[in-house]
Amino acid sequence: MQRVLSPEWLDDPSIDEDLHTAAHAGLRRINAWSQTSRFLRRALAQVANRRGVSSLSVLDVACGSGDLARTLAARPLRGGVRLTVEGCDISPQAISQARDLAERIDSPTTFYQHDAIRAAFPKSYDVVLCTLFLHHLTDTEAVTLLRRMAAACTSAVMVDDLVRSRAGYWLAWTGCRLLSRCPVVHNDGPVSVEGAFRPDEALGLAAQAGLDGVWDAVVIGAGLAGAAASYQLAQRGRRVLLVEAKPFPRGKVCGGCLNARAIDVFQQLGLGGLLEEAGAAPYERMQLHAGGRSLVMPIPQGLAVTRQTIDQLLVDAAVGVGVRFVDAAPAQVLPANDGDTRGVRIGSPHALNATTVQARVVLACDGLGRPSLTDLREMQPQVSNNSRIGLGAVLPASALHKLRPADALQMVVGRDGYVGFSLCEEGRISVAAAIDRRALTDGAKPAKVIAGILKQAGVAPEEALDQASWRGTRPLSQRCGTVAAHRLLLVGDAAGYVEPFTGEGMAAALEGSLLAGRIADQAIDRWSPRIASQWQSTYTRAVRSRQRACSRLAWLLRRPRLTRLAMRLVERDRRMGASIDGIGLALPEHWVTQADATQHALATSRATNGQRNFAERVYQNAGIMSRHSVLLEASSEVGEPVRQSYYDPASEQNPNGPSTADRMESYRANASVLAHRAAADALADAGVAAEQVTQLVTVSCSGFYAPGFDISLIQGLPLAAGVGRTHVGFMGCHGALNGLRVARSLAEADPSATVLLVAVELCSLHYQYDWTPQRIVSNSLFADGAAALVVRGADAASGGGLPIRDNWSHVADNSADAMTWNIGDHGFEMTLSPEVPGLIDQTLPPRMDEWLARHDLTVADVQNWAVHPGGPKILEACESALKLPPSALSASRATLSKYGNMSSPTVLFVLKELLQSHGAGPTVMLGFGPGLAIESALGSPASLALRLLVACRPQKTALLTIGLIGGIASGKSTVAQLLAEEGAVVLDADRFAHQALAEPGVLAQLSERWGPGILDADGALDRRQVAKRVFDDSPDAADERRFLEQLVHPRVRAKLKQAIADHAASGGSVAVLDIPLLIEAGWAADCDLVLFVDSDPDQRRARAAQRGWGSGELAQREAAQLPIAEKRLRADHVIDNDGDLESLRRSVEAFWCNEVAPRVSG
Repeated sequence: MQRVLSPEWLDDPSIDEDLHTAAHAGLRRINAWSQTSRFLRRALAQVANRRGVSSLSVLDVACGSGDLARTLAARPLRGGVRLTVEGCDISPQAISQARDLAERIDSPTTFYQHDAIRAAFPKSYDVVLCTLFLHHLTDTEAVTLLRRMAAACTSAVMVDDLVRSRAGYWLAWTGCRLLSRCPVVHNDGPVSVEGAFRPDEALGLAAQAGLDGVWDAVVIGAGLAGAAASYQLAQRGRRVLLVEAKPFPRGKVCGGCLNARAIDVFQQLGLGGLLEEAGAAPYERMQLHAGGRSLVMPIPQGLAVTRQTIDQLLVDAAVGVGVRFVDAAPAQVLPANDGDTRGVRIGSPHALNATTVQARVVLACDGLGRPSLTDLREMQPQVSNNSRIGLGAVLPASALHKLRPADALQMVVGRDGYVGFSLCEEGRISVAAAIDRRALTDGAKPAKVIAGILKQAGVAPEEALDQASWRGTRPLSQRCGTVAAHRLLLVGDAAGYVEPFTGEGMAAALEGSLLAGRIADQAIDRWSPRIASQWQSTYTRAVRSRQRACSRLAWLLRRPRLTRLAMRLVERDRRMGASIDGIGLALPEHWVTQADATQHALATSRATNGQRNFAERVYQNAGIMSRHSVLLEASSEVGEPVRQSYYDPASEQNPNGPSTADRMESYRANASVLAHRAAADALADAGVAAEQVTQLVTVSCSGFYAPGFDISLIQGLPLAAGVGRTHVGFMGCHGALNGLRVARSLAEADPSATVLLVAVELCSLHYQYDWTPQRIVSNSLFADGAAALVVRGADAASGGGLPIRDNWSHVADNSADAMTWNIGDHGFEMTLSPEVPGLIDQTLPPRMDEWLARHDLTVADVQNWAVHPGGPKILEACESALKLPPSALSASRATLSKYGNMSSPTVLFVLKELLQSHGAGPTVMLGFGPGLAIESALGSPASLALRLLVACRPQKTALLTIGLIGGIASGKSTVAQLLAEEGAVVLDADRFAHQALAEPGVLAQLSERWGPGILDADGALDRRQVAKRVFDDSPDAADERRFLEQLVHPRVRAKLKQAIADHAASGGSVAVLDIPLLIEAGWAADCDLVLFVDSDPDQRRARAAQRGWGSGELAQREAAQLPIAEKRLRADHVIDNDGDLESLRRSVEAFWCNEVAPRVSG
């Protein structure tokens, strides 16, 4: 008899209430007749007897109206075993009836609504059972349910259901009519038998669900790494056993600091509330003591909590989603047999109750020395000869009198080691020390060693240390070359440990568990040797880089003299004043290619043939590919007309273009918009809130109005109404460096200052109709843009920015006419003499050498040259004068090529590119302005000491952008959804296109071109009519498609850019761009990774048919895109989508683990 799964009337959520009640009454009689509860009570008694317990907690899944649950709870089992019974069901009607019936008879049974297929159970029980429910499910759903039941139980899973057979069918048909008059029961009884499983089928499903005695995962060690990995796997429906060698709750040697990266893992797991529940105490400063010196430093904010508290809460959360937890049980991983499981012996090897369990994957998270792997010689760690050991204790509140952890984390460094004190929950003080092993060789007690370190650092002893209960650790500095073997992954400290710093150890353990949980989930379903190498590479990229930073700090803190020297250098660095902590950039929405700008200039001019030929050469040799302007109404691709209506062609009536007043009105309308975007970007980059800004410096030479955009920033960001304001105006291309000089002075005068510098230029407003050579040159170069800096004083700085050491200015002799910037009747008029390169060559070298020498630097020592790209000849002059290698000014040339000369903001675009690509080495910022004036600033990284002390600060991860491409109907949307489940935000261009096509202005233009028939009866766009016009075989289709793209693409691009910026500003780490024409529209260059979704053509045709497309329509649409083979070649990674959903899910998870997670975790 074949299994037939048909809908049952009782499963219909819209079933009539009276009929629903009658059906459950009939089922109640059938259950009573079948005596299901009697058999289950006997089985429950066997479980209780085997465990030797006097009570059991039981969950009845799909309990319906709760008859079985109430019957089981009505009286104890044989032997007086008490049952605490709960029931759950997806139907709110069933739960309501169950509660009403329980209330009528005063039954202690409780009920709650829950979808057991879609979500894990909210807590665990001794026994989880279900009756007469399994036959409602598909095979996949049945396996999922059994897995969730197994994950939520600690003793037994019980399933009672129908058996599919012909005799059973007729028995059900007859019995349902004899025992009930309800038509629902008459229908559903026989249908249930048709959908039931045979015993062999049910056993097969149980084996797939892991009920064959094999755990999906055994996790050894209930610290942060083990508990977090267990929780994650159980959330994914896995059956997990978590084993801890020590009795819980237990203390642990640890400072208890959770930095921003560690807190982020809790948030990703959905467990951020645990930190609040734990009462974790915030910290944002550290006080370092060494050799009689003391230094207070700001550090990124975090939380402190004792390990006893947070480990217990995390284990409780894991148990709550179904993890089986066993404490006081040492575990040993057994040698591999290359089979489908890995053995783990639980309990002492010589104990009578030792047992061996099998798991599809084992995670060793048991910390230093990895005691669970002592039988595996190849997995033994390498211990550094000079490794220190850890000591730790927890002191009561107010136990310390000299040190004040309530004010800042306390770090004390001495010859014998270092010790940290952190204020944790409920005022408790966590003490963690790393000490030399020789300090304990003479039998010295831990308290005496710690007191000695305090004395060596010049800190008075604390009496409370003598009363503390101290714990110790194995040697701290350990490394394991191999972190994976057959069905075995090492996670957390077990995978290699170095002495941590302000939470780095806990962060590395939590991040490692997050990555390992995903890889282990794949390994459970399908293990291969590739899994081991995958974890080896993932762990190395994501975790070990942070451990290396900690090693450098440990090296420094082992040397008290160097630490004291470092502290002096830090103090010197801080006295030096200001640093750039954030850079923000902004551009107008639309751009024009230089080729099209040339044609536009020729079309609007009244030039002679000689002037036109000269202009074409100048534009072509300007070194520019594209420029942005606030005047453009759409962006142009090569060969397209420039879309703008501001500048009319020159004529007798209009020989000079708009008046200066008109141009200033446009400046007023657009400057504040760009200023706001750049400022918000800089604040986000620095991690600074707008209300923290104490000074505002604005820069512009291309427009004036009052109140200016400084007032708009104060009101729009918003800034404090009392913020100090300074405007640097009409200084020309080096204006931002003049502004930086002002910002630096303000920050040095007030070490707590946070200065926001914003430079905005709208140079395209000053296009000149005068076709003299100098005007042609300026017209060919200038563009619009904005940039902003966050400059902070010593007390406010993060410690990770670019300190500004000095500023330098020089006005070249006899150069007043070399570069001018005058206000005319029709805009501002630029004069750029051909003598400028020669003046630079004569003036710059001796002055630059003299200035750098004052800071013990030479031109060769400068790592980054952020030279304002005034034009190709100015860059060539600087390169020649300073004898720079060709690569030195590559960032300046790239900025000029992509954006043109935006005047004062341009040098900040170059600076950001250099810092991102080369890091914060010695940096010279250089610009030129009217005069000829030279303005420069020297940025030099903090001393090695300060960089070491902030090396372990949580790094702000830049947004990773993934471009998603593939053939039509290849499954890109499904892949996007799976990436969203991993934590990415998906930005769907189609959604933004729909928004753009609904804009009144767009609809009006489409109606004007294609007629009112393009709209439906509701006034909305008829998309099928649009598709016919742009994708058919007519000669006009290409032109119509180009018209539509020119109308919609710029709007979609603007919406996508804003969405990306918003996601980055909100702290997002991964954005997926689902753009049908991603490569064709030029978005690939904006993506860090391009992912191609591959699918068989027959499958794509089948999926397209489900959308209502014929093969002809699919072919037409594909013909309008790049060939699929070319798309595949341009991708960084390919995912195959020829299998089922689970195969695709595994592929996406592998892509995330291998390509995405290491980039956003390290």
